[in-house]
Amino acid sequence: MKADFFKSVELSRATDTRGFTLLELLVVIAIIAILAVLQIPALGRAKTNAKGISCLSNMRQLQLGALLYAYNNNDYLPANVWLAGGATQNWEAGTFASPGANNVGENPTGCATNPFYLGVQGLRGGNPVVTLVGSIGPYVRVAGAYHCPADKYLDPVWHMQRVRSCSANAWVDGTGVGGGGNYNVFKKISDFGGRLAASGCFVYLDENPLSLNDGWFFYNVAGNPPIVHDQPAVNHGRYASFSFADGHAEPHEWHDVFLQSFPPGSAGGTDTIWLAQHGTY
Repeated sequence: MKADFFKSVELSRATDTRGFTLLELLVVIAIIAILAVLQIPALGRAKTNAKGISCLSNMRQLQLGALLYAYNNNDYLPANVWLAGGATQNWEAGTFASPGANNVGENPTGCATNPFYLGVQGLRGGNPVVTLVGSIGPYVRVAGAYHCPADKYLDPVWHMQRVRSCSANAWVDGTGVGGGGNYNVFKKISDFGGRLAASGCFVYLDENPLSLNDGWFFYNVAGNPPIVHDQPAVNHGRYASFSFADGHAEPHEWHDVFLQSFPPGSAGGTDTIWLAQHGTY
Protein backbone atom coordinates (compact mmCIF):
# COMPACT_ATOMS: atom_id res chain seq x y z
CA MET A 1 0.00 0.00 0.00
CA LYS A 2 2.77 2.41 0.97
CA ALA A 3 4.70 1.55 -2.21
CA ASP A 4 1.64 2.26 -4.32
CA PHE A 5 1.23 5.66 -2.59
CA PHE A 6 4.83 6.79 -3.32
CA LYS A 7 4.54 5.53 -6.88
CA SER A 8 1.44 7.66 -7.40
CA VAL A 9 3.21 10.76 -5.97
CA GLU A 10 6.16 10.29 -8.32
CA LEU A 11 3.81 9.83 -11.27
CA SER A 12 2.00 13.03 -10.29
CA ARG A 13 5.30 14.98 -10.13
CA ALA A 14 6.38 13.67 -13.53
CA THR A 15 3.01 14.69 -14.95
CA ASP A 16 3.09 18.24 -13.45
CA THR A 17 6.77 19.02 -14.26
CA ARG A 18 7.49 20.29 -17.77
CA GLY A 19 10.32 22.24 -19.54
CA PHE A 20 10.17 25.29 -21.82
CA THR A 21 8.17 24.99 -24.97
CA LEU A 22 9.89 25.92 -28.22
CA LEU A 23 7.88 29.16 -28.43
CA GLU A 24 8.89 30.21 -24.89
CA LEU A 25 12.54 29.48 -25.65
CA LEU A 26 12.41 31.60 -28.83
CA VAL A 27 10.83 34.48 -26.88
CA VAL A 28 13.62 34.38 -24.29
CA ILE A 29 16.31 34.34 -27.02
CA ALA A 30 14.62 37.27 -28.77
CA ILE A 31 14.54 39.32 -25.55
CA ILE A 32 18.24 38.64 -24.92
CA ALA A 33 19.06 39.66 -28.51
CA ILE A 34 17.10 42.92 -28.18
CA LEU A 35 18.88 43.77 -24.92
CA ALA A 36 22.25 43.05 -26.54
CA VAL A 37 21.45 45.33 -29.50
CA LEU A 38 20.40 48.12 -27.13
CA GLN A 39 23.76 47.84 -25.36
CA ILE A 40 25.91 48.07 -28.53
CA PRO A 41 25.83 51.92 -28.83
CA ALA A 42 26.71 52.30 -25.16
CA LEU A 43 29.57 49.83 -25.50
CA GLY A 44 30.79 51.67 -28.60
CA ARG A 45 30.81 54.99 -26.73
CA ALA A 46 32.59 53.41 -23.78
CA LYS A 47 35.27 52.01 -26.11
CA THR A 48 35.73 55.40 -27.79
CA ASN A 49 35.96 57.13 -24.41
CA ALA A 50 38.52 54.60 -23.15
CA LYS A 51 40.73 55.20 -26.20
CA GLY A 52 40.39 58.95 -25.72
CA ILE A 53 41.52 58.69 -22.10
CA SER A 54 44.49 56.53 -23.13
CA CYS A 55 45.40 59.04 -25.84
CA LEU A 56 45.31 61.92 -23.34
CA SER A 57 47.61 59.94 -21.07
CA ASN A 58 50.02 59.52 -23.98
CA MET A 59 49.96 63.25 -24.70
CA ARG A 60 50.71 64.07 -21.09
CA GLN A 61 53.65 61.63 -21.07
CA LEU A 62 55.12 63.28 -24.16
CA GLN A 63 54.72 66.73 -22.64
CA LEU A 64 56.33 65.72 -19.36
CA GLY A 65 59.17 64.19 -21.39
CA ALA A 66 59.68 67.51 -23.18
CA LEU A 67 59.71 69.38 -19.86
CA LEU A 68 62.25 66.97 -18.38
CA TYR A 69 64.37 67.45 -21.49
CA ALA A 70 64.24 71.22 -20.95
CA TYR A 71 65.19 70.92 -17.28
CA ASN A 72 68.32 69.04 -18.32
CA ASN A 73 69.19 71.40 -21.19
CA ASN A 74 69.30 74.88 -19.71
CA ASP A 75 65.56 75.46 -20.17
CA TYR A 76 65.70 74.84 -23.94
CA LEU A 77 62.80 72.81 -25.29
CA PRO A 78 63.38 69.91 -27.72
CA ALA A 79 64.17 70.84 -31.31
CA ASN A 80 61.29 70.59 -33.77
CA VAL A 81 62.72 70.59 -37.27
CA TRP A 82 61.00 70.38 -40.66
CA LEU A 83 61.53 67.04 -42.52
CA ALA A 84 64.09 65.81 -40.01
CA GLY A 85 66.15 62.81 -41.10
CA GLY A 86 67.61 60.07 -38.95
CA ALA A 87 70.52 61.96 -37.41
CA THR A 88 69.08 65.47 -37.41
CA GLN A 89 68.64 67.11 -34.02
CA ASN A 90 64.97 66.69 -33.26
CA TRP A 91 62.45 65.48 -30.66
CA GLU A 92 61.84 62.48 -32.94
CA ALA A 93 63.70 61.27 -36.00
CA GLY A 94 62.49 60.38 -39.45
CA THR A 95 59.90 61.45 -41.99
CA PHE A 96 57.07 59.19 -43.15
CA ALA A 97 55.94 58.76 -46.74
CA SER A 98 52.95 61.02 -47.14
CA PRO A 99 51.03 61.03 -50.42
CA GLY A 100 48.57 63.52 -48.93
CA ALA A 101 51.25 66.10 -48.06
CA ASN A 102 53.13 66.97 -51.27
CA ASN A 103 54.01 63.29 -51.78
CA VAL A 104 56.90 63.45 -49.31
CA GLY A 105 59.02 60.28 -49.30
CA GLU A 106 60.15 58.24 -46.30
CA ASN A 107 63.51 59.22 -44.79
CA PRO A 108 65.29 57.15 -43.58
CA THR A 109 63.83 53.97 -45.05
CA GLY A 110 61.81 52.00 -42.51
CA CYS A 111 61.40 54.79 -39.93
CA ALA A 112 57.60 54.62 -40.14
CA THR A 113 57.50 51.20 -38.48
CA ASN A 114 60.79 51.18 -36.54
CA PRO A 115 60.47 52.42 -32.92
CA PHE A 116 64.23 53.09 -32.78
CA TYR A 117 63.63 56.47 -34.43
CA LEU A 118 61.49 57.48 -31.47
CA GLY A 119 64.56 57.20 -29.27
CA VAL A 120 63.01 54.57 -27.01
CA GLN A 121 65.63 51.89 -27.83
CA GLY A 122 68.75 53.95 -27.18
CA LEU A 123 70.22 56.75 -29.24
CA ARG A 124 72.41 54.78 -31.61
CA GLY A 125 71.15 52.27 -34.14
CA GLY A 126 69.04 52.03 -37.28
CA ASN A 127 70.05 51.03 -40.79
CA PRO A 128 72.24 52.80 -41.75
CA VAL A 129 73.47 53.33 -38.19
CA VAL A 130 72.80 56.86 -36.91
CA THR A 131 73.04 58.69 -33.60
CA LEU A 132 69.87 60.46 -32.51
CA VAL A 133 70.33 63.97 -31.11
CA GLY A 134 67.73 65.85 -29.09
CA SER A 135 65.26 62.97 -28.81
CA ILE A 136 62.76 62.84 -25.94
CA GLY A 137 62.97 59.04 -26.14
CA PRO A 138 65.15 58.75 -23.00
CA TYR A 139 62.35 60.49 -21.06
CA VAL A 140 59.39 58.72 -22.71
CA ARG A 141 60.61 55.16 -23.16
CA VAL A 142 57.31 53.46 -23.99
CA ALA A 143 56.83 53.39 -27.76
CA GLY A 144 53.05 53.17 -27.38
CA ALA A 145 52.95 56.70 -25.97
CA TYR A 146 53.68 58.06 -29.46
CA HIS A 147 50.73 56.31 -31.10
CA CYS A 148 47.02 57.00 -30.61
CA PRO A 149 45.11 53.77 -29.82
CA ALA A 150 42.31 54.90 -32.16
CA ASP A 151 44.67 55.40 -35.12
CA LYS A 152 44.28 52.37 -37.41
CA TYR A 153 45.89 53.95 -40.48
CA LEU A 154 48.30 51.70 -42.40
CA ASP A 155 51.48 53.19 -43.80
CA PRO A 156 51.21 53.40 -47.63
CA VAL A 157 54.69 51.87 -48.09
CA TRP A 158 54.77 49.09 -45.48
CA HIS A 159 51.02 48.45 -45.05
CA MET A 160 51.51 48.32 -41.29
CA GLN A 161 50.55 50.68 -38.50
CA ARG A 162 53.08 53.44 -37.98
CA VAL A 163 54.95 53.88 -34.71
CA ARG A 164 53.82 57.49 -34.36
CA SER A 165 50.51 59.33 -34.68
CA CYS A 166 51.62 62.64 -33.19
CA SER A 167 53.49 65.76 -34.18
CA ALA A 168 54.51 68.99 -32.40
CA ASN A 169 53.55 72.64 -32.80
CA ALA A 170 55.95 74.21 -35.34
CA TRP A 171 56.29 77.33 -33.18
CA VAL A 172 57.51 75.37 -30.14
CA ASP A 173 61.10 74.72 -31.18
CA GLY A 174 64.21 74.76 -29.04
CA THR A 175 66.36 75.69 -32.05
CA GLY A 176 64.35 78.86 -32.54
CA VAL A 177 63.56 78.21 -36.22
CA GLY A 178 59.89 77.47 -35.71
CA GLY A 179 57.35 77.92 -38.47
CA GLY A 180 58.85 81.07 -39.94
CA GLY A 181 57.22 84.43 -40.51
CA ASN A 182 56.56 87.19 -38.01
CA TYR A 183 55.28 84.97 -35.23
CA ASN A 184 56.72 84.15 -31.85
CA VAL A 185 58.84 80.99 -31.48
CA PHE A 186 58.99 79.44 -28.00
CA LYS A 187 62.56 78.22 -27.50
CA LYS A 188 62.53 77.91 -23.72
CA ILE A 189 59.99 77.19 -21.01
CA SER A 190 60.59 80.73 -19.76
CA ASP A 191 59.40 82.13 -23.13
CA PHE A 192 55.79 81.35 -22.30
CA GLY A 193 53.66 84.01 -20.68
CA GLY A 194 52.43 87.41 -21.65
CA ARG A 195 50.19 87.08 -24.70
CA LEU A 196 50.19 83.26 -24.58
CA ALA A 197 50.64 81.40 -21.31
CA ALA A 198 52.08 77.88 -21.08
CA SER A 199 48.62 76.60 -20.10
CA GLY A 200 47.18 77.96 -23.36
CA CYS A 201 49.85 76.95 -25.88
CA PHE A 202 49.57 73.46 -27.32
CA VAL A 203 52.71 71.43 -28.02
CA TYR A 204 51.85 67.84 -29.03
CA LEU A 205 48.75 66.65 -30.86
CA ASP A 206 47.60 63.70 -32.95
CA GLU A 207 47.82 64.61 -36.62
CA ASN A 208 45.58 63.42 -39.44
CA PRO A 209 47.44 60.37 -40.86
CA LEU A 210 46.95 61.68 -44.41
CA SER A 211 49.05 64.77 -43.67
CA LEU A 212 51.41 63.26 -41.08
CA ASN A 213 55.01 63.01 -42.26
CA ASP A 214 57.55 64.63 -39.94
CA GLY A 215 57.13 65.65 -36.30
CA TRP A 216 56.65 69.31 -37.30
CA PHE A 217 52.98 70.33 -37.28
CA PHE A 218 52.66 73.36 -39.55
CA TYR A 219 49.66 75.63 -39.88
CA ASN A 220 49.57 79.12 -41.34
CA VAL A 221 48.34 81.59 -38.73
CA ALA A 222 48.40 84.43 -41.28
CA GLY A 223 45.21 85.57 -42.90
CA ASN A 224 41.78 86.11 -41.52
CA PRO A 225 40.70 83.37 -41.13
CA PRO A 226 43.88 81.24 -40.97
CA ILE A 227 44.62 78.68 -43.70
CA VAL A 228 44.88 74.93 -43.13
CA HIS A 229 48.15 73.13 -43.94
CA ASP A 230 48.81 70.13 -41.69
CA GLN A 231 45.55 68.87 -40.26
CA PRO A 232 44.78 67.56 -36.74
CA ALA A 233 43.35 64.09 -36.35
CA VAL A 234 39.74 63.41 -35.38
CA ASN A 235 40.26 60.10 -33.62
CA HIS A 236 37.72 60.32 -30.80
CA GLY A 237 34.32 61.20 -32.18
CA ARG A 238 34.63 64.94 -32.87
CA TYR A 239 37.65 65.37 -30.63
CA ALA A 240 41.45 65.50 -30.82
CA SER A 241 43.96 65.20 -27.98
CA PHE A 242 46.41 68.00 -27.16
CA SER A 243 49.20 68.52 -24.65
CA PHE A 244 50.02 72.00 -23.40
CA ALA A 245 53.31 73.59 -22.41
CA ASP A 246 52.50 73.63 -18.70
CA GLY A 247 52.28 69.81 -18.67
CA HIS A 248 48.54 69.17 -18.84
CA ALA A 249 46.60 67.46 -21.64
CA GLU A 250 43.02 67.89 -22.73
CA PRO A 251 40.68 67.04 -25.61
CA HIS A 252 39.37 69.67 -28.00
CA GLU A 253 36.14 69.35 -29.97
CA TRP A 254 36.12 70.32 -33.66
CA HIS A 255 33.11 72.02 -35.22
CA ASP A 256 33.68 72.66 -38.92
CA VAL A 257 36.86 72.63 -41.05
CA PHE A 258 38.62 69.64 -39.49
CA LEU A 259 35.48 67.51 -39.69
CA GLN A 260 35.52 67.77 -43.49
CA SER A 261 37.02 65.12 -45.73
CA PHE A 262 40.74 65.40 -46.44
CA PRO A 263 42.04 67.73 -47.75
CA PRO A 264 39.80 70.14 -45.86
CA GLY A 265 38.37 73.43 -47.06
CA SER A 266 41.00 76.02 -47.86
CA ALA A 267 40.25 78.24 -44.88
CA GLY A 268 37.66 79.46 -42.45
CA GLY A 269 35.65 78.19 -39.55
CA THR A 270 36.18 78.28 -35.82
CA ASP A 271 38.58 75.29 -35.90
CA THR A 272 41.43 77.08 -37.65
CA ILE A 273 40.95 80.17 -35.50
CA TRP A 274 41.18 78.14 -32.28
CA LEU A 275 44.32 76.40 -33.51
CA ALA A 276 46.02 79.68 -34.44
CA GLN A 277 45.14 81.32 -31.13
CA HIS A 278 46.60 78.43 -29.14
CA GLY A 279 49.84 77.98 -31.05
CA THR A 280 51.64 81.30 -31.29
CA TYR A 281 51.07 85.03 -31.76
